[in-house]
Amino acid sequence: MMTFLLSAGAMIIVLLLIICIPLLTFRKKDTGAEELPQANIAIYRDQFKELEDELARGAISQNEYDESRLELERRVIEESIPEKQVEPTNQKAGVYTVFVLVLVVPFFAVAMWAATQHLGDFRLDGGINEGVVDYNTGTVVRQAGEMHDMDSALKKLRDHLRETPGDIQGWMMLGRTMLTMKNYKEAEAAFTKADQLAPGNPAIMVDLADAIAMVQGQDLSGKPWELVQKALKIDPTNWKALMMGGTDYFNRGDYRHAVMYWERLLGTLSANDDMRAAVIGSIQEARKLGNIVGPVQDTLDFGNPVNKDDRAVPMMSQMMKNGSAPMGQTPVPAQAMKATHFISGVVELDPKLEEQAAKFDTLYVTARPASGSRAPIAQLKIKVLSFPVHFKLDNTMLPPMDMGGGTLDEHDTVMITARLGYAQQMMPVNGDLEGQTSAPVKVGADDVTLKLTNVVAR
Repeated sequence: MMTFLLSAGAMIIVLLLIICIPLLTFRKKDTGAEELPQANIAIYRDQFKELEDELARGAISQNEYDESRLELERRVIEESIPEKQVEPTNQKAGVYTVFVLVLVVPFFAVAMWAATQHLGDFRLDGGINEGVVDYNTGTVVRQAGEMHDMDSALKKLRDHLRETPGDIQGWMMLGRTMLTMKNYKEAEAAFTKADQLAPGNPAIMVDLADAIAMVQGQDLSGKPWELVQKALKIDPTNWKALMMGGTDYFNRGDYRHAVMYWERLLGTLSANDDMRAAVIGSIQEARKLGNIVGPVQDTLDFGNPVNKDDRAVPMMSQMMKNGSAPMGQTPVPAQAMKATHFISGVVELDPKLEEQAAKFDTLYVTARPASGSRAPIAQLKIKVLSFPVHFKLDNTMLPPMDMGGGTLDEHDTVMITARLGYAQQMMPVNGDLEGQTSAPVKVGADDVTLKLTNVVAR
């Protein structure tokens, strides 16, 4: 305790010196008061540009970009307020001020410490101080001492959404922030708004399911489970939906189905993905608790959401009766499908859309029949760093679900479309960039060129 008091006393003395020395010095008018903010704003403008470049290169995620941009905007506003010009001060007045500070500051510092003691370890709402964790990455993005900044950023975000209610990414950011802060009701409301603006988006569906489940006391039954299954029907590789499904089965003691979900999730992860170790550990734990040895046959049917009480019933027998694969999956013969039919080419970007394209990271290239059904028959997802982008479609690149259009090797000519958007966003939303071939393309062509020229507006 004595060490603390001595340290605190030394800090008070240093603080008083910092404050008092300028007061005892005759100060001239600051002629650079108006120039400094302009210089700082120029620096921030460069930082904005660097931030956008990092997003375009894929060095940071969209959430990290939005978080950093909000922080820069807050600092720009603060720096934009010009400092007041400092007029010459009276030397005697400075002495009186120093005298008062020397007496008052130590007295109030000691009095406040004695009254509160360990109050600094707690927030005003009774919780223990902790950092704010990013919902997607799990990293601390804002320390406890910056909670005021977080409140300010949230206020700006809410004000922005009131003025621009059609900002899907804004609603997603608000929802994920509310999930992190355990304000599940507001998170549900934010994700519901995003879902209304972009219906059929699997990433939004899964986040909405997560929020509703938390409102229900971490219970996925009912609407959350239906949303998870619908999301997986659209995008069977959605990592969060697969993780949630496996976790729900694990908590219910159905370890076999938990392994199915998590092994499917593991198959979507790259070899250097940080999540692999955790998923492998979960699979091993489920196998151990369920006494499961050897391969587990995947009987998941993402096309038909099942009641919570019936989820543990295998569906393979029904599949064998009608001789078809589950809805949302294309039947594949016993012999593995081989790539025999190809289309390759390049996707270019209209220079007028370069600014809009900078925020996106994923290109979707899709082949559809030139006549008749408009259902996708082949689809490719490419991580984009720059344009032009080269692509190669073949008959094994089936869309997430079979919509009756057939496969690439069953058609002579097709139409090729390309869409630039976000990862995990299989369905187009307002603001995406798209383009298509001007005429049908013959299967086997290797010189296809199409350009992104349109902005999606639905």
